Amino acid sequence: METIYDAIGGLAAVQAAVVRFYERVTADPELAYFFVDMDLRKLQAHQVAFLGQALGGTVQYAGRGMHRAHAHLKI
Repeated sequence: METIYDAIGGLAAVQAAVVRFYERVTADPELAYFFVDMDLRKLQAHQVAFLGQALGGTVQYAGRGMHRAHAHLKI
């Protein structure tokens, strides 16, 4: 059975979507301040792994859970 990950184009598609996401949020005046002084390469790598695993790919996400990772943002 094909996974969603495979159906959308696998790693290349997830990477492209994540890059585009960060391009857009860092250009948005209401969201950009969340990303000031952040290591975007590291964030993108975590997001690719997170989405890859969630969509059924072979990538394994080893980062913090969503609540813990975002607790300091008060969102």
